[in-house]
Order: sequence, then C-alpha cells, then structure tokens
Amino acid sequence: MTREMQSKMKLEPFTSKGWEGGNFDFGGQDLGALAKSLTKEQREIQKRQGFLRVKDLTPAQRRYLGRMASGGDWTLKYQNGGDEITIKGDRS
Repeated sequence: MTREMQSKMKLEPFTSKGWEGGNFDFGGQDLGALAKSLTKEQREIQKRQGFLRVKDLTPAQRRYLGRMASGGDWTLKYQNGGDEITIKGDRS
C-alpha cells in the first residue's frame, strides 16, 4: 500500500474476536495488487457468495494480506473505482 493510499484511509482501532493479540496490525498489505491478482474463478466465487475466504487465495495472494492472513475472525472490504473485493478470515 502506498503512503498516498494510507493517508487517504481512515482506520479506527477495533478488536477482532479471533485475533489472539486483540488488535489488528494494518501494516504490510498490498490490497491493490491482491485485487489485480484475482483469477476469473476467484471473482466468480466472490460474486456467488459475496466474499472470498483466505483459504480461497493462493499462497502468493495471502502474502498481500501481510499478517492478517494468519487467521482470525475478520472481514476486509477493499474498493478502488469499480473494483471491489471482500475477504473474510477463515474463522469468520
């Protein structure tokens, strides 16, 4: 995520039920690259069920999520122009 994108995002702290540490770390993500990397099949899953789970992503795509990919009960929504994805932790 570029510094410009980070400066435009307003993130408020929250606690995730499944995250052992209590608070999420929003560092290390590249959500634009993740969105661009989705396959046609993954986009069809997203359209059909309304979201993707971490287990639906390849190992390379999980790396775009940074530490968030390690588990927990969370939902991430990313929208950039007409491109929108929703990813849920595998325990959500």
